[in-house]
Amino acid sequence: MNLLSRHIPTLRTGHHLLALIMLVTVLIPVADAQAESADADHAAAVKQIFRTRCLECHGDTRREADIHILQRDSYVGEGLPVTPGDLDESYLFDLLVTADEDYRMPESPRPPLSEQEIETVRQWIAEGAPEFPADMVITTSDEDAPQAFGQEYVLEQILAYLQDVPRERRK
Repeated sequence: MNLLSRHIPTLRTGHHLLALIMLVTVLIPVADAQAESADADHAAAVKQIFRTRCLECHGDTRREADIHILQRDSYVGEGLPVTPGDLDESYLFDLLVTADEDYRMPESPRPPLSEQEIETVRQWIAEGAPEFPADMVITTSDEDAPQAFGQEYVLEQILAYLQDVPRERRK
């Protein structure tokens, strides 16, 4: 008795192929979604590593080698420091893993990336260096929270309390 017959005993032999096709049709999108999720997780983790370990020298105020580390297009692509899917052609990865402190990034006296951080960057490059997720931007407008933290709002709340609570219960 094969595996499918054991788990779906009511199917006849002729229907096994149909059941198998249906099962595969369901599992392939699930596997693709899991792979995309892993890529997104690595991209988010790499963005955080770069933000905390590289932004000082490769950011808005200082842009060594004309690289802004959070602007992926400034260093990812053919002929740039990161070649998607190709660790051997990704010069940036070599700079992260070299033991030579004259070339290692981040530069000395900053500590090198941990083995875990290096592995995360390696996986991200091997996966094709997918786009970084957008940063979450939280905005409020005056209409959304009218003076929620302003002096006038606080005074109005105190006045409303004093008007609702009898004088003898106020402390």
